[in-house]
Amino acid sequence: MDGAGPLPLTGRRILVTRTREQGRRPCRQAACGGRVRRGGPLIATVPIAEPEAIVKIAVTIAAEPAPRWVAFTSATAVRLVIGAAGAPALSPMQVAAVGPRHRCCARRRGSTADLIAIDHEAAGLAAAMRERGIDGASVWIPVAAGASR
Repeated sequence: MDGAGPLPLTGRRILVTRTREQGRRPCRQAACGGRVRRGGPLIATVPIAEPEAIVKIAVTIAAEPAPRWVAFTSATAVRLVIGAAGAPALSPMQVAAVGPRHRCCARRRGSTADLIAIDHEAAGLAAAMRERGIDGASVWIPVAAGASR
């Protein structure tokens, strides 16, 4: 701000209802004069696959002929997959991520992203992977039930 007037949220109370990891950016944005309070997330993430099933899928994809990909469209998927299977399970695969936040999430868990979509949505990731040349590839896309694909 240029200091010409009050900040846009001056005098407002802002409740951020996200996890600490997800709530950092909204808290910085809300701090434009507002008083930020952190609430707990209003939803709970419940894996629909048991960790053993996630490990089995990782092993199956890793055993496929190259090229092999795992494409992450959410930080939650990164956290759940690497939490269940471990980063070494992804090492035989190319890792694609929708955006830099997903890349950072993977990095914190010991994995690296080989491809980051410029357009930070699932369709942008698919386009980036097509440009990379994925003909004949085995692609694993761990997503939430009901997610757009």
